Amino acid sequence: MEEACQEWGRFLDDYTGISSARGDEHLAILRASIRPYASLAVVRALDVRAREVARLKAA
Repeated sequence: MEEACQEWGRFLDDYTGISSARGDEHLAILRASIRPYASLAVVRALDVRAREVARLKAA
């Protein structure tokens, strides 16, 4: 799970600098796919970061 979160973290790094419908879809997939694992600290940290990126993108 830690490796998957690292990969999604790299996606978030890249996604903050671009604007694309495909990136938006991937962010939605990310957020939905990590919900079942919310008990893990690494996933909670990724979720916080994903929410922050989503908030910045919506602004």
